[in-house]
Amino acid sequence: MHQVVGVDNPMDEEERLCNLIADSIAPRLVPTVETLSHKDVNILMVEVFPSSMRPHYLKSDGRDQGCYVRLGSSNRRAGPELIAQLQRSAAGVVFDEQPMPELGVEDLDLSAAQRVFGDDRVLTEQALLSLRLLVREQGRLVPTKGAILLFGKNRDYYFPDAWVQCGRFVGNDKAEIFDHVDIHASLPECVPQIMDFLKKHAMRGADFSELQRKDVWSIPLLMLREAIINALVHADYSHRGRLYG
Repeated sequence: MHQVVGVDNPMDEEERLCNLIADSIAPRLVPTVETLSHKDVNILMVEVFPSSMRPHYLKSDGRDQGCYVRLGSSNRRAGPELIAQLQRSAAGVVFDEQPMPELGVEDLDLSAAQRVFGDDRVLTEQALLSLRLLVREQGRLVPTKGAILLFGKNRDYYFPDAWVQCGRFVGNDKAEIFDHVDIHASLPECVPQIMDFLKKHAMRGADFSELQRKDVWSIPLLMLREAIINALVHADYSHRGRLYG
């Protein structure tokens, strides 16, 4: 069991800690430091609130090398993509809604988009703006990153990692693959293709044709579909070099 040993000179320790934070961290970080009593010892409580100036970093290492994040019980140095994500979060900027000014409306497959929405909504210019698939940038309409991810004609060029790999393995160690498929369709059209793969492997028993006719599934298809959509929607596509499978 851990024991709280406290500090002998809480006022001196508070001053030393505040000076250390001020001298070592940028942008300026102002935590709340309080002296508390616990049983018969004095302790310092440091509370750090979410900062609008994040990410903060060690001045001695600079922003690119001195930014760290807490993962579990360890500290990890943040890479450029995570630093950019923290900056967007602090500024309230959503990655999907960022414009791609080098592209135009012609880079979107609007017919694929219309298939997704069906006849319930006609994708006029105003509708595309409302959906944040298009934004105005320097007097012209340009697609957002989310639009290219969803309906970009050349999505693989701009987001080469935004594709799905499905695999069925033998056993639990993923050493031997039994069946797999790579899916490069637009993200909405990935869903039925993933479902087709999962249906091959989600039945009880071995007779696929018989069980398919009876619609006997080891996992309800609606739950599978919801899990797939959540995985695609909540994936962080700002991170390069990551395969979604």
